[in-house]
Parts: sequence; structure tokens; C-alpha cells
Amino acid sequence: MTDLGWERVRCVIKEKFGKEPWYNDILSYLLQRYASIERRLIDTFRYVACHPENRNTFSYEYASILRDSGSVFSSVLDRLIRETTAISKEPDISDYKKWLLKLDIPRYMPDRIDRIYSISVDINYPLGENVLLPFLQWKDEKGKLKW
Repeated sequence: MTDLGWERVRCVIKEKFGKEPWYNDILSYLLQRYASIERRLIDTFRYVACHPENRNTFSYEYASILRDSGSVFSSVLDRLIRETTAISKEPDISDYKKWLLKLDIPRYMPDRIDRIYSISVDINYPLGENVLLPFLQWKDEKGKLKW
């Protein structure tokens, strides 16, 4: 998987917070969990081919992978928000959206992306869509993420 969109976000986050003492803790947690989740997903392809015909396949392992992915996303954003803002409550998805929308994310060209919904993730997947827009629903101010 090639995550060009998130590479740009990661660089912005690193540029802004990379020298902070807590940054490496967050990065270490993320890399460890990402590797584990990626390995589990790849292992499932031994049993269920990664093919459009299998898009509605259910298994407890797939449900667990989705849950764990969401948990890692939530844990990382919770910590980023707590370390960089004065928030007095537990962060939730609306706080994630506000925080992410404040990032100044460089595009390939000299202009800037000020809309998180424009970020794409490229996937090395020969049988289907190769680009995901994970925050596309946030294009609408009241939009909710489908995932």
C-alpha cells in the first residue's frame, strides 16, 4: 500500500510537533499497531481473496481488524489533541475533524490543501479502486464518515 496522502499529513504533523517529547511516543505506538493490523489483514488473504466479488464477506477477524483500526486512529488523535490543545473533555470525532481541518497540508503543487476531505490514499490493488478518500464525507459540513 502506498499512502501518499498520509505521507503528506505525517510530514506536516512531524514538522509541527516532531521536536516535542511526546511525539515519538505517538509515532512508536502508531507504527507498532499499524504493522500488526497490516499483517493480520494480509494473513486473511490466504483464506479470502482480495477481490471485488468478496467485498461483502463477513468474518469476526475482519470485524476485529476494522475495530482495531478505528481504535488506533482514535488513540492517536486523542493524544495529538490532548497534547496540542486545551480540551477539557474526552475528544470525539467532531474534535478530530476540527483538529485535522486546522492542519496545513501541502499538495504536490505549491498551493495548499485546507480541506482534509481532499486527502487521498493510494492502494496497490490491481482489481478495483486504487484511490481512497477516507474523509470525503467531511466535504459536507455536517457529513459523517461512512467507515
